[in-house]
Amino acid sequence: MALKGKLTEMGLSDIVQVACKGKNRACLIVQSQGQEGSLFFENGQIVHAILDSQEGEDVIYELLTWDEGTFEIEQNVSPPKRTITTNWSGLLLEGMRRIDESAAKRDGSDTVMEFERKEEQLVSGRSPPPDVKKEDYSTAKKKEVFTMNVKKLSEAIDALKGSLGEGLITTDIWTAADGQSLAGFNPQPKASALFNQLTSTMDKALKGSGFPELGRYYILDLVGGQMTICMPLGDYQWGMLIDSTKAPLGLLLNVVIPQAIDAFEEAIAS
Repeated sequence: MALKGKLTEMGLSDIVQVACKGKNRACLIVQSQGQEGSLFFENGQIVHAILDSQEGEDVIYELLTWDEGTFEIEQNVSPPKRTITTNWSGLLLEGMRRIDESAAKRDGSDTVMEFERKEEQLVSGRSPPPDVKKEDYSTAKKKEVFTMNVKKLSEAIDALKGSLGEGLITTDIWTAADGQSLAGFNPQPKASALFNQLTSTMDKALKGSGFPELGRYYILDLVGGQMTICMPLGDYQWGMLIDSTKAPLGLLLNVVIPQAIDAFEEAIAS
């Protein structure tokens, strides 16, 4: 059954998130003011986009500016080809960054995006409010607004690609809360989620053993001349798969990793 609606009722970014939750092939058709754009989905990712004679990521950035028109999602539609490899969340962030950047140029402000972070705060031992059950008060949710400079986040990825060249196979920056990728190159969302769990398991094992906690990064030596580097960055993690035959370890430890950490910290505005 096709899902239909109006862009005034549901924005394109929300529609994309709904479409990416499914693992089947699908096509999102968007129409506005006589134009028609199509996004093709496969295995929870956007793999192709077309608008008139234009194809690829720029189509998505253009469609995100449409706030009027209609949409329809057709299931079991095979993409004609693959022109997009970036994770869908990274595409949405970049699209929002471009929209904010355009607005910033008009009013002279900086391009900074706001996000809402939800954390659990232990409140056991305190008396719950009258309208809250005691068992539901063992943990309480608090909301904290923080900002991220998405442009600088993209620049950090580009700088890593420039430093490692062909030595960089894939990289992702993801949230530690749910393993969802925010930005990357040749993204691997499944790997991001699994390495997010691995970091958490290692952290618990170190604490349980009485060992020092994880530092700025850990490295896994893999067969075939490859290695994985993962950098825990508070509420985020940055992982990468490296061809060690093309990226010397000394370069990684002394130059690339410190620069990557500094670049990421600059992207966190507060």
